[in-house]
Amino acid sequence: MLSILIPCYNCAIDALVQKLSDEIQQKQHPAEIIVCDDASEHSPNLSDTLTNHSWIHLIRNEKNLGRTGTRHRLAQEAQFQSLLFLDADVLPANEDFLDHYMNHVGKNKVVYGGISYSKHKPAHHQRLRWAYGRKREAKSAKQRMGSPYVISQNLMMDKELFLSINTATVNKYGWDNVFSYQIAALNESITHIDNPVIHMGLEDAKTYLDKVIQSTNTLVWAQHRQLISGEFTQLQKRFTRFNALGLARPLRWAIRPFLPLIKWQLSSARPMIKLLDLYKFYYFSQKKYQR
Repeated sequence: MLSILIPCYNCAIDALVQKLSDEIQQKQHPAEIIVCDDASEHSPNLSDTLTNHSWIHLIRNEKNLGRTGTRHRLAQEAQFQSLLFLDADVLPANEDFLDHYMNHVGKNKVVYGGISYSKHKPAHHQRLRWAYGRKREAKSAKQRMGSPYVISQNLMMDKELFLSINTATVNKYGWDNVFSYQIAALNESITHIDNPVIHMGLEDAKTYLDKVIQSTNTLVWAQHRQLISGEFTQLQKRFTRFNALGLARPLRWAIRPFLPLIKWQLSSARPMIKLLDLYKFYYFSQKKYQR
């Protein structure tokens, strides 16, 4: 028995819910779908065809709670013990998507299916998010095996475990790193499977670069409050290594004059992900030195 939970903010969701509902109906899966609209400016309304199904529910937040808070409410509303979290801007890559998760219901507490991206290049302004996703996020289960990282766009978890580590009051971008650390800190194993969703909602380069800064700020904020260790992510490890050698501050100074050029290149049709690493290092170290 599976509760499929989808936080939604200003996003059309009919295609995703329809695909999931079709599989539930065809395979007779004991499952429910709950969509929570997080006080959208333009509230998504599921079609009558979908809302007429007893296994589909649409709830709304009276005020914006953010993705973390909305997921917490969804988990509390869920009637089943196994929770499958999906973002509103994804689509299952496999026709038997739910079958793969059903095989692990009641057996594994954390199951991560993975993320994929279209092979077709998007418009230039979305190229950075697409390139980063394909290079750093889209990995097979074999490549992810043993990794402590999960991306909550496509994640099945035990309800009690999720509620015990999810910080409902935090509304910060980049929380998946902290969430992954909390799972690892409890020595919970992650079962990696090849059951990806396709990330459809690609941000433009400017929006994504702004989010990168937010995520580095979140990382420093969480580390300062001991919600994550100082060397959990590759970015933290890189900073620690350079800082120990006395090179972190000089490297930040060296990067600074080139920031406009780096932003320009990352916004181009052929963004270099290595430059994105420098961009992240600059803003992470800047926030670290402010403390």
